[in-house]
Amino acid sequence: MNVSCNKTKNISACGTSLIGYLNLKYDEIVSLFGKPIRHNGDKVEWEWIFKLNDTVLTIYNWKDGPSYTGNKKIKSSDITDWHVGGKYKYDLKILEFYIYQQMGEKFHLGEDLIREDII
Repeated sequence: MNVSCNKTKNISACGTSLIGYLNLKYDEIVSLFGKPIRHNGDKVEWEWIFKLNDTVLTIYNWKDGPSYTGNKKIKSSDITDWHVGGKYKYDLKILEFYIYQQMGEKFHLGEDLIREDII
């Protein structure tokens, strides 16, 4: 199976919601999906919106950035537990497959690369 990534700016995340969590460093996510959309909002400050094949996914921080916490020393590189938005839980498997496909043996992914949201 080959998974392709579309990172154009015209992708809508409408209809997506939290489906799980991604345990990667900011730089590793940037190497996979490019620079994030930077929000000056309250709850989300860094977000990637992309399609893997025809599946829309988002990766974003949630309530742990400098604006929400009030701690201006927090940087994107300090966050390693990212939220994943999608429409279906199995979208996490597509994301996981894509990461393994792209990263290969560049780093050890470990068992907790992706966790499913329990709710």
